[in-house]
Amino acid sequence: LGTASDAEGLDHACPDIETSPAVTAVVAYYAPADLRPEASYSRAADAILTRFLGAPRARVPERAALASPVVHVDAADPPHLLLHGTRDTVVPLDQSERMRDALEAAGVHAQLVAVDGAPHGFRLFWRGERTRPATCTTVAFLEAALRSPRGASRSAAASGSRP
Repeated sequence: LGTASDAEGLDHACPDIETSPAVTAVVAYYAPADLRPEASYSRAADAILTRFLGAPRARVPERAALASPVVHVDAADPPHLLLHGTRDTVVPLDQSERMRDALEAAGVHAQLVAVDGAPHGFRLFWRGERTRPATCTTVAFLEAALRSPRGASRSAAASGSRP
């Protein structure tokens, strides 16, 4: 959703709310960014993607591309913080690297934090001090993004007020 602001084929209407659905900042923990057939995943992850897409990725490449955040990156995207474990066997670390590279190529601020030794879902399985650096980085990123002129103007537009 953070990169799909103008993607054709995706519903952007929020009929029951008065605020803008514009995203001000993105924090993505161990997120798949490229669902296209050429991206490699484990068999278990590929089975999940098949259920998500309704068919194997190779049979629905257009749908896989439409569902891939990396395909929708452009210069208007908000800043991104990507956190990914170096021992993730479900979603490979290269997914966050691809996303970072695409964002940087578009001129969008992107920060990738590779968490040493962390598996997929480390926020769910690790506790206390092991997750504190990722949590502190996330909070600092959001504070900075929401205080920035871009974040302030997006928040004001979303609430209908002027910055």
